[in-house]
Amino acid sequence: MSILDSTGGLYQFSDGLAQPDPFCNDYEFKVKGTGAVIVIDNGSSQMRVGWSGERDPRLKFRNCVARTRGRKGEGDIMIAGNDITNIEVVRSSVRTQFDHNIVTHYGCQEVLFDHAFSHLGLSQEQSLEHPIVITEPVCNLNCCRAAMSELLFECYSVPSLAYGIDALFSYQYNNAATPNVGVIRNGLVISSGYQATHVLPVVDGKLDAQHCKRIDVGGAHCTYYMQRLMQLKQPHLQNSITISRAQELVEHHTYMALNYPEELWKWSKGDGEARIVQLHSFPQVAAVVNERDVGEDGMSKEEREKQRKRKAAERLREINKRKKTERLEELKDLFNLKDTDIPEYEDGMDRMGFASQEELQQAMDKLELSLKARDQGTGLESKEEEIESPETIAMLRQRKMELLEQRQIRQQQKQEMSKRRSVASHKRMKIISQLAEEVSTTGRKKKEKEDTFGQNDEDWHIYREINKDVGDSESEREEAELGEIDKVLSKHGPDITTTADKVDTPSWYQLLLGIERFRIPEVVYQPSMLGLEQGGLSDTIEFVLSHYPTSVQQELANNVFVTGGNAKFPHFAGRLEMELRAIRPFQSQFHITTAGDVMLDSWRGASWWAGNQDNASHFISRADYQEMGGEFLRENSVSNMFVPCR
Repeated sequence: MSILDSTGGLYQFSDGLAQPDPFCNDYEFKVKGTGAVIVIDNGSSQMRVGWSGERDPRLKFRNCVARTRGRKGEGDIMIAGNDITNIEVVRSSVRTQFDHNIVTHYGCQEVLFDHAFSHLGLSQEQSLEHPIVITEPVCNLNCCRAAMSELLFECYSVPSLAYGIDALFSYQYNNAATPNVGVIRNGLVISSGYQATHVLPVVDGKLDAQHCKRIDVGGAHCTYYMQRLMQLKQPHLQNSITISRAQELVEHHTYMALNYPEELWKWSKGDGEARIVQLHSFPQVAAVVNERDVGEDGMSKEEREKQRKRKAAERLREINKRKKTERLEELKDLFNLKDTDIPEYEDGMDRMGFASQEELQQAMDKLELSLKARDQGTGLESKEEEIESPETIAMLRQRKMELLEQRQIRQQQKQEMSKRRSVASHKRMKIISQLAEEVSTTGRKKKEKEDTFGQNDEDWHIYREINKDVGDSESEREEAELGEIDKVLSKHGPDITTTADKVDTPSWYQLLLGIERFRIPEVVYQPSMLGLEQGGLSDTIEFVLSHYPTSVQQELANNVFVTGGNAKFPHFAGRLEMELRAIRPFQSQFHITTAGDVMLDSWRGASWWAGNQDNASHFISRADYQEMGGEFLRENSVSNMFVPCR
């Protein structure tokens, strides 16, 4: 089923673990002594290693290493490739030899070479008796090539070495006019890989390095962009949305929009929502219950603790209700005295702090309302018909918002009072200093002097002691009322569910993938979405073609070749065709070809090239390395141009 038709279902994350790389056991009786060439496609995401003349590589593994703690007394050890079975566990210690797509960390590169050669069956060899063909980035720096040559010649004692560009290996493998000779015709190679996207013009059978261009956007940027968008979209799943899962979403559930503005317009109108939206479910991990913690009542230790807290809260509510009932009865008795015993009534008003009969009546009304809300028999829960009405639900929601706003204002005031430089804090400090002013024994104030209270740290220690957060009765009443409202709304209205209630539902562990399905691949054509001030793929192609005469432009447009991991996006070639139609002259012709296998054809091309005896003269021998230096390069049809530095 195509990715666009895979809607309406619930997708599960595979969370598959990498399988350790196998060891090849046929070296001694099949390969040793044959002079076969070791072919290495040193990609920024994956390394592929094998023997020349074979169709597929023997090894394919992640091009990274990780440092883990070894056994006691052994110290840390380095693991490489697919031996890192669960990369998320050691994500913080994962290292790669690449800076973008340029090799800069040769310590990691040596660990990966050791891993590859040992799995090929060469671990017992004192030196490598086989030539090596290895890929390198477009327009690779001489210093980087020199370090790579030094590593292979000095550390592994290889007899000879050849370099080539992975995209050109794939281009030659798919488009060679005369395979026996290896001549390739003019064309425009579009290579969109893990760390970068290249536009490579091939003119007269060689790379025109002067006019090739690079865009610093690749599959890694799509993965990080997907992870960030999903974490911002559903922050409660932030830890669950790992890089590996984001990469799975990018590789298997995204597609290139043929017309991005039109696709956005359809999404805004809701026309394409049913076709695009997907639900992805995370594994819902159940709580592990220790059998020793389960009592005779069948409840675990955590459940018993929750039950104990609920009973304690219920006892506190009963005590609070009894106190309020006694207080209300006392106020009612006082209120009844106003017509019978005026002197006792006035004494009671003064004793309880009421200035007028209205204040007494308000206090009685508040207590009655609070008791009514807490009464399980005659309170809110007993009026189901009234609660279920939309008017009552709306009123409770509004009251909840008011209480939350009041609580936020109180918290903000407390924070302002605790800050030393705030206006409210200085105002309170000034009042304290006035109250603490010394008074003479005669009752007269001392001679006024400059107020310096608050300039010393000791004064602020005193201020903090008297500024402790002590909850008042008003805040306690509001919290109690808020709890009662939440209890009612949680039963009447699915859209007002607390976070604690949502956690145990399957929907809490589901990831909604919508507009991101075609938004993520769009960064190849619009790097500005990532904040990069670079032109997109179509702008770069137009810029490269503008450097050639019209006849050469037509030859390049007639042979556009697409390779690299990002070419696996559905409709990648179709989108490129629409962009070329927009930038090319009216009614001009062009032709787009995609590699048969965008991931493996670069290694297959290198294997085919290494097995061709006519290319033996393009290898760098040990004598060349010792005489010319490590940066020396013998140019060929798939290599960079050698520019000597001296």
